[in-house]
Amino acid sequence: MPSRQSEICVRWTRVLAAALLLCEPVRGSCPCLSASATRALLSEHYVDDDGDLKYERYTYPIDYGADSCKTHDTALPPYCAKSGGDARSNRPEWCSDVWCWVDPDVCDSAVVTRSAYFPKSDLYFSYQACGAANTFSNWFHDAGNASSTRTIEDVVELVENYVFSIRDHIESELTAIADDGSCSMNSCDCDEDTCKTRKGWGDEPVDLSATMFKTDADENKTKLSECMASVASSVFNRVAGLEYADATRPGFLYAGFQSDGAYAQWPRMDWCDSFDPRFRPWYAAAATAPKNLVLVVDTSGSMAGNRIELAQSAVKAVADTLTWKDRATLITFNDGVSVYSEELLVMDDEGRGGLKAEATVMRADGGTAFQEPLSTALDILESADNGACHNAILFMTDGQATFSNADFEDVRERAEASSVVLFTYALGNEASTEVIQRLACDSNGVAHKVGDDGDNLASAMSSYYTYYTAGTEYRGARWIKYTDVTMGEELFAACTAIYDGRGSNSDLNVLLGVACMDVNMVVGLDTLQTRSDYDDFLGRVNEVSEGGCDLFTSFEGEALNTALEKVRWRLEDDGAVTCNATRADNTSSASGVLLIPIWAIVIIVVSLVCAGGAFFLNRRTKPYPRIFWNRPPTASNSQAPPIVVHSHRPTAPAALAPPAYAHIGMAPAPVAVGRPVVYNGSDVVQSGDVVSPGTQ
Repeated sequence: MPSRQSEICVRWTRVLAAALLLCEPVRGSCPCLSASATRALLSEHYVDDDGDLKYERYTYPIDYGADSCKTHDTALPPYCAKSGGDARSNRPEWCSDVWCWVDPDVCDSAVVTRSAYFPKSDLYFSYQACGAANTFSNWFHDAGNASSTRTIEDVVELVENYVFSIRDHIESELTAIADDGSCSMNSCDCDEDTCKTRKGWGDEPVDLSATMFKTDADENKTKLSECMASVASSVFNRVAGLEYADATRPGFLYAGFQSDGAYAQWPRMDWCDSFDPRFRPWYAAAATAPKNLVLVVDTSGSMAGNRIELAQSAVKAVADTLTWKDRATLITFNDGVSVYSEELLVMDDEGRGGLKAEATVMRADGGTAFQEPLSTALDILESADNGACHNAILFMTDGQATFSNADFEDVRERAEASSVVLFTYALGNEASTEVIQRLACDSNGVAHKVGDDGDNLASAMSSYYTYYTAGTEYRGARWIKYTDVTMGEELFAACTAIYDGRGSNSDLNVLLGVACMDVNMVVGLDTLQTRSDYDDFLGRVNEVSEGGCDLFTSFEGEALNTALEKVRWRLEDDGAVTCNATRADNTSSASGVLLIPIWAIVIIVVSLVCAGGAFFLNRRTKPYPRIFWNRPPTASNSQAPPIVVHSHRPTAPAALAPPAYAHIGMAPAPVAVGRPVVYNGSDVVQSGDVVSPGTQ
């Protein structure tokens, strides 16, 4: 928050700017600030020693936004042009619109927005003061059904391009903001001087000139999110300044962040309720493609107490991530099996509500058997024929049940045949991970351990986002219709995932968050729905929302196994359990220190022991050449080759054959080259197999 001294300084600077404005020509009822007035507001923080105006790492003209209504941004980076000055092909609509800096105290009739480019300057800008209308009005003359040059599908592209500009700017500035780590955003609480109740916005006070940031996480854990939110705000304010022309129509620009559940939004609201965006349908819509999901929950007697409460919370949390494009049902089990619906239900408001209501009445009682509930879940997914991209089972238990090798093999074969991935969760500090780990690893999924305190429950249950986003190459938008949590207003948003593409993260996506824009920012849903071409709008929305089904298509065989293991390592802080003993990431994201794989250490130790034994045995007859020990390592002798077993070993019975880890949730499944880690010593290494970590 700014200091008292800086607040006084800003106020006096603004007084000076107002005085300078009196000496400038006045244009209409909301005049543009002069260059001298704006320089007075910018000089303390944003004008360098050479007299240049600085925005982030870019140099802008000193009269940027001043004196008159112009297309001030048309040739400037980063949104409208590249660093060299060439225009961007998909630049936002506001790049071609006129605007200028204004004094909000004398602009009662125009929408004014505070600058996110220069937040310490107390500058405000306006498009409406320059006569600009929002894009929908320009294209379609408000409610008209026809346009000579535009179609309703262009509105879809308009909103998506705005969302892409938010995403692209965060991703391009990530290195700079991560290195800086010092950002400031408006908090979620504001007084009556900044946030006021408005018609159409319900009882929630809002400030249409500013953005907000909120988080329930520790301050030290949310610095990167706050900086990403600051970058996003620079786009939020520009889009809102041009497109939000009706102050009585609710609509939002917003972003949620994966690591800590932080949230940024335009407009600013006096709203600080606990809120985790990762468990909102709009977040899940961008992070995952349409999916079929079966939640399988252990309700046996051993789940009594805190564990059944964790399971209830988990089901409700997952339900809140599902969208109208998803289908789901719930299975509970103890001695028997109870199925909420034998058919997968659409996860609209009614579907999610029913799922959460069913979770509320779960009670812990009876014995435990895993076979029947898993078989039932697979039956349901095998019969599903709804065009979903992915099939998944979320299996929650305390792990106290028997499961034979034949049972494992049956689940693995059926999961592979129907492209089903298992995400498994061991609930409670004493919960066994042996069964749930193998179930997940056999199906190329992820196993998690959730403690009795449930501290990692939210991150563990939302970690399936990380899995699906890591392996996709989809960079488009997905649309979601949802109900706003504060006003109950129906909204329609385009959302896209934000990724970290720095350094070692370039081979697999690392989900940073999701950015969205409601089409309500441009036009009300009631206006859209009364148009004769509304079905064309919905058709285009459905088309783009169903893209991005392919996963991990650039990986095959051992490369696929390594990629999946890397995803699991990334989820360790969320309670994930790995499948192999080898770390797939070669660097630590926290320190950048090289991590040596365990198999390499084992090979080195075994080699040294064998070499040492040979040295002492040969010492009696011939001295070992000293030059061998003193030879510096080279590329050829420092890298140990893969160990291949050539000696004849007994063949494992079919029931004990180790899983192939072949499929990835999409058919056809690639063929695995290697073999996974041994489970309980029951698998047998066969002649010609590459030895996986843990089998030496």
